[in-house]
Amino acid sequence: MPLGKAHVAGALWRNFLALATGVACGALLAAAYVYNAFGEPLVFGGLLVVMLFYGAAIAVVCVPVWLILCKLDQDGPAGAAALGFVATATFLLLTNPTADLVRAHLMAHTILPYALCGAVGALTTWWIGRKLHES
Repeated sequence: MPLGKAHVAGALWRNFLALATGVACGALLAAAYVYNAFGEPLVFGGLLVVMLFYGAAIAVVCVPVWLILCKLDQDGPAGAAALGFVATATFLLLTNPTADLVRAHLMAHTILPYALCGAVGALTTWWIGRKLHES
């Protein structure tokens, strides 16, 4: 493999690894939150798989937004956390059936913990990405 292609492949691999680690971290936190809140009737492994799919869907939207933030020099930890928080909250607002005005008070209890998990996942992605690119 020529040097240019190897460099691009290595960069893509590092970015994928950082993104996968961040999604896994956020999904693990969200699954732990749901399991802790509802307990025994739910299987933790199943929750984790569902949260991984949600995290992957959110990450697909976050990657282009992150590239825009990089162009604007807002690619620090605060930008990563804000992106993870806002993207997760928006995803839940668009997909949550309790998002009507009658049950709007429930949204504070359902969105905030998940959005915080998204922020932690985004920070993990940012940190792992920085460490991998430094090495």
